[in-house]
Amino acid sequence: MNVADNVGNQLRKVAFKKILDQEMAWFEKKKPGALYAELMQSTQRVRHVLNIHLLHSVRATCTAISGIYIAFSLNQNVAQIVFVFFLCYGLATFWLDRLRLHNRDHRVKTRASGKLFNQALSSIRTVQANNAQEFEKRRYAQALEDTGILDRKSLIMGSTISCLYFVLTHISHCFNTWMAAGYFYAGVTSATTVLAIGMAADSAADAVGDMMRVFFEFQKELDVAQPLFDILALENEEDEDTSGASDSEITERISFNDVHFTYPMRPEVEVLKGLTFDCDPGQTIAVVGSSGSGKSTILQLILRLYRPNSGEIRLSDIPIEKYSRKNLRHIISVVGQEPVLFRASILENIRYGKEDATDAEVMMALQKANALDFVRRLPNGWNTKVGERGCQLSGGQKQRIAIARALIKNPRILILDEATSALDSQSEAEVMKNALKKASPQPDSPRFGPGWSQTEP
Repeated sequence: MNVADNVGNQLRKVAFKKILDQEMAWFEKKKPGALYAELMQSTQRVRHVLNIHLLHSVRATCTAISGIYIAFSLNQNVAQIVFVFFLCYGLATFWLDRLRLHNRDHRVKTRASGKLFNQALSSIRTVQANNAQEFEKRRYAQALEDTGILDRKSLIMGSTISCLYFVLTHISHCFNTWMAAGYFYAGVTSATTVLAIGMAADSAADAVGDMMRVFFEFQKELDVAQPLFDILALENEEDEDTSGASDSEITERISFNDVHFTYPMRPEVEVLKGLTFDCDPGQTIAVVGSSGSGKSTILQLILRLYRPNSGEIRLSDIPIEKYSRKNLRHIISVVGQEPVLFRASILENIRYGKEDATDAEVMMALQKANALDFVRRLPNGWNTKVGERGCQLSGGQKQRIAIARALIKNPRILILDEATSALDSQSEAEVMKNALKKASPQPDSPRFGPGWSQTEP
């Protein structure tokens, strides 16, 4: 693996870590597929810069410095020629910065048109049902027109810069020849010195021209790689002072006091309005409400996936912000509405809750989740691959595996977010209810979450 490949892989690792450490509000603005595509494209551009442009830039820089040094060592008056080189560099840099801004705007407009295209196709039934084809055509055409305007501006500026390189480079050649001839006829230097100065200055001028061209391409590559730099510049999710709380102080009492909350992408909709309640150790609380009333939001606030707009959430009579997110999520297990399984074996999915779990612990978790019997009946047992998002298992089987994963780490707090919503029959729902009665590994642990009755109002 060469240096460029190694740097590219390291950048992906750092970027992936940055992404995983972001708050949920950040993910609401991103799409995983688009984010992955941008990351891959950006790192490929960085690798290309390191493999090609950096090498050319170093070579051109060395040539330019060598030529200028040789010319200066032969005659100090060559400083006038060097001034032309720096003038060329300054003018080109100014135009390159202007062009980069245009390229960035072009990238934004191109993304916007792509989103319109994808949105129309993904919602084609709605588009056709509302006879909105012409509306979508006009909107997409306008987006392409906006992109075309920036294309033309970029083309004009790029052509101008290319002409600038050509003109200034040849002006420097002519100026060099004129100065050298003047020195020769004035008897200041010998013909050999004039020839050496001319060759050195010409080499330096050509090298500066190459540097400008490389710099121009370098700017374009960096502009495409901007999403990667935006990710690397992200601040990690930070915990507040956690010195006032430790795991040993947790008694599992959960308290909400006048909590208000709105999602960052929907600030006009207040999901929670002054919510207040207490959940004591050993107590089971079912939160019942209509869809969108904020049941799942409560669970996300307990996990500190979001921050409340106002009010206070306490755990063991200590503000929840005093606990580090890592420790907090270590003592809490969640079973979601739609069980999420990874493309791996049943064993690997369960150990996702506790990476170093022994076979005996996995067996116990499966038994508590009432999943051991069906796992044993599978041809490969718990080594069975569950497929993409658990597609090889039924809804009830996925839910049981999710519960086993939640129980594997013996959580102090168990959160069930409509735990039977993914079941495929009433009989399996009854089985799951029986399993949930066994779900608390500690008698004093609260079981908390939206009501799991399938007849929830």
